[in-house]
Amino acid sequence: MVLTKRAQAFYKTARIDDAEYNTGKMKRAFSGRQPLAEFDEELFLTVIKQITVYAAHRLVLEFINGLTMEAAY
Repeated sequence: MVLTKRAQAFYKTARIDDAEYNTGKMKRAFSGRQPLAEFDEELFLTVIKQITVYAAHRLVLEFINGLTMEAAY
């Protein structure tokens, strides 16, 4: 019982650095693709973790590997 609670506490605070794995996943998703003519939902769901929309016509895209990119809209 004590060992289980200790393991649960450890996993709650553990940080997993999977940026390298997710960068590889992104490279595979983009590899060999032609330029897009229209929105590709599958590609979007594969590489984008989150988009934050700001009122000042600004977007911040966060990719699955932790990198971010800003864009105006």
